Amino acid sequence: MQSTFSNWIRESLPGSWKRRDLFRRTQKSGVARSVLGLVSVLVLVTATPAFATIDDAIASAVQTTQQYQDQGYRIHEEDEWGGDLGVKESKVIQHDFTQGNNYWFCLGTDVESARVAIHVYNDRGNLVETTAWQAGSHAGAELLNPQTASYYIVVKIIASPAIRTHWAMVYASKNNGGQKAM
Repeated sequence: MQSTFSNWIRESLPGSWKRRDLFRRTQKSGVARSVLGLVSVLVLVTATPAFATIDDAIASAVQTTQQYQDQGYRIHEEDEWGGDLGVKESKVIQHDFTQGNNYWFCLGTDVESARVAIHVYNDRGNLVETTAWQAGSHAGAELLNPQTASYYIVVKIIASPAIRTHWAMVYASKNNGGQKAM
């Protein structure tokens, strides 16, 4: 026994769309959809590894910071900043720091051949870092025993083959044991 809905569908179909034809047409288009879906998945899977992400930039920044962890600094992975910038673009990050601590700010990117820079300024716009270094897609800046205040960390993409370069900044700190700033 067929339901009323089934009868209505069968009666509504044009003559060339009999039940058997409808099944065959659906089956053929189902195969085409499956092939198209498979090709789409393969394209996505093979293309995805070619593109780096902000996660790669974060991993790069954390890796750069590891050398300071060996010197007793605590890495603050919970306070990471990141984004993407074009060549010669910069980003300013405001952060409060406490006197009695030393800090390292490390910048990393997802583009190996990029060149980056990082610098630290006070609220008057004066450069206050003690040491800064650049090594291609990584850079670092040190701030020794700053007065308790807000500081501005400036990250910049100097050069990159990519139109937009993902970057991340992570910092590390350690108590300086009462030493005075240089």
